[in-house]
Amino acid sequence: MPFTETDQRIMQQVMAVARQGIEAGNWPFGACVIRNGKPLAFDHNRVVTAHDPTAHAEVSTIRLACQELGTHDLSGCEMVTSCAPCPMCFSAIYWSGIRRLVYGAFPEDYFLLGFNSFIIPPEKMAETGKVRMIMEGGLLREENRTLFELYHAKYGRIYQ
Repeated sequence: MPFTETDQRIMQQVMAVARQGIEAGNWPFGACVIRNGKPLAFDHNRVVTAHDPTAHAEVSTIRLACQELGTHDLSGCEMVTSCAPCPMCFSAIYWSGIRRLVYGAFPEDYFLLGFNSFIIPPEKMAETGKVRMIMEGGLLREENRTLFELYHAKYGRIYQ
């Protein structure tokens, strides 16, 4: 299924949110939960500033969306994220009920940050777990990869 104009517009917003996270001292990731074609919640990675290893962009965004709706069930919602989710985030997406995932950069792009372990493509996680989820990767991939370069240039350090 090709990316929609809405996917592209929201990904641009996700990248802007990721840039805000970088400016705040966090890692270069952003996400959005969408309901009925409209953004419900955006957030960026907050691991560094929150001192919380679970505060990845996807998890933080799911928390905000659930608070907004007053429920733990995001069935019928979609997620757009700047990069393929890690195993923790993929699990959170699955358990929240989100059934469509659009992501920008691919897992192998993490290598640009020096991150070279525990990289499992979301499609592989879905296959292994027999998860039914629509997944589409590579939306504005190169633009999302530049977030990694921006992070590295700003902080002069590799993702750790």
